[in-house]
Amino acid sequence: MNKKESIELLKKQNYLLNIDIIENLQNEDPYLLFLSEKGCLIENHSTQLLSPIDPSEAAFFDEQIDKSKIIVVHQDFYRDHLIEKGYTVLSNCHQATYEGKPFIFDLPKDVEIKYLTINHLDFVFGLYNKFVDLNYLEERITNKKMFGIFYKNQIAGFIGWHREGAIGMLEIDEKYRRRHFATFLEKFIINKQLEEGKTPYCQIIDGNEKSMALQKKLGFSFAKEMIFWMKKL
Repeated sequence: MNKKESIELLKKQNYLLNIDIIENLQNEDPYLLFLSEKGCLIENHSTQLLSPIDPSEAAFFDEQIDKSKIIVVHQDFYRDHLIEKGYTVLSNCHQATYEGKPFIFDLPKDVEIKYLTINHLDFVFGLYNKFVDLNYLEERITNKKMFGIFYKNQIAGFIGWHREGAIGMLEIDEKYRRRHFATFLEKFIINKQLEEGKTPYCQIIDGNEKSMALQKKLGFSFAKEMIFWMKKL
C-alpha cells in the first residue's frame, strides 16, 4: 500500500480522528514505519503516531512500535492494550480540525503579529514549560514555527505549530488577557497554514474548557473519539 492509498484509507476510517497522521503523510514527510490495511504507524522526530484498523491487530503493532518513544494512539482498544503492557497515558486529547476559509480580520491599533526570535525564548519558556523543554522551543523559534503578538512593541503572547504539525503553544501574558489576542493569533496561524496548503488542526487536552470554547468559536470540527499520548515508564 502506497502513501496515497494509506491517506485515503485513513480518511475513510475516520478523517477527523486521523487528521494528524493524514497531515503528516501529506505535508510533514515523516519516517514511514508501517502502512497497510492493518493500520498506519509513522514517526515524526521523537513521537510515533499509530492508528490500527482492527482490535485483532493490536499484538501485531507491539513489534512495530519503538518502546522508548512517545506514542500517540488513536483507538481506545489499543490504549487499553498498551496500558496492560506497562504504558501510561500522558494526556487525553480532543482532535480538532479547521475546514473553513481563511479569516479576514484587522488587528487593533498598536498591535502586530510577527515571527518570534531567539531573544523571546526566555519569555516563551516562562509561560509554556509544562510539556516541552527549552531546546524544543528554541528549535521551533529558530525554524520560524512560532509567532508573537505585540502591543506597543511589547510581547503579549505567542502561538506556534508543533513538529508533528498541530497548532499549539498558545499563551497570553496575564496582563494582556481579555483583549482577544488569543483569537487574533489563532486566526493568523490558521491563515498561515492554509496559505501553505495545509489543513489546520490542534489537540486540546481533555478538561481545557477555555481552549475548547475558542476552537468551537473559530469553527473547528471535533472528532467524537479522543487520542492518547502515551509512554512506557
